[in-house]
Amino acid sequence: MNLKIDGPFGTGLDISRTFSGHCVLIGFGTGILPYLDLFELLLKKAIYLKFQEENLTHRLSDVKPVQDYSAIFPGARFTYYGAFKEESDFVGYDFISKLHNLSRTYNMNLFDCTVRLKGKELSIPTTNAYFDKNFLLHHIVNSADEVTKLIVCATHQVMKDISKWSEELGFPRGRIHFV
Repeated sequence: MNLKIDGPFGTGLDISRTFSGHCVLIGFGTGILPYLDLFELLLKKAIYLKFQEENLTHRLSDVKPVQDYSAIFPGARFTYYGAFKEESDFVGYDFISKLHNLSRTYNMNLFDCTVRLKGKELSIPTTNAYFDKNFLLHHIVNSADEVTKLIVCATHQVMKDISKWSEELGFPRGRIHFV
């Protein structure tokens, strides 16, 4: 008997519902794809939290599936860094920009992001800087908000570079997860 197992397989993002630290997600190009479900969940959480804050309890059931979104990732903060060649490559931009704007406008401290996309203005923060060792030093290793989990989905070479730079900079290996 021959069996063929075809991916994807693995541990996924490996973030428990009770996670409460600062999680940084790095994904370039199609590397954003594993994060889309998480971003959608965070958008639902942001809407749910805003309904709660405004005492719109009758609207909580509008967020589907119905569940207590405030209990998911209690006190957690997520930061996404991405890079895209073209705007059309930025899958999920619509709801990511809504998530970012909700989080920032209402001081939720739930989600932030910075994207590298040359020559385009977006409604989220952009940069022309490369995500290199210096970027890692200033935004992850020496972050004002301690990074408790770093998740990377990128090309094999980028993952090797981030692994090497993180080790050189003293970022704990146990906090890095490669997807």
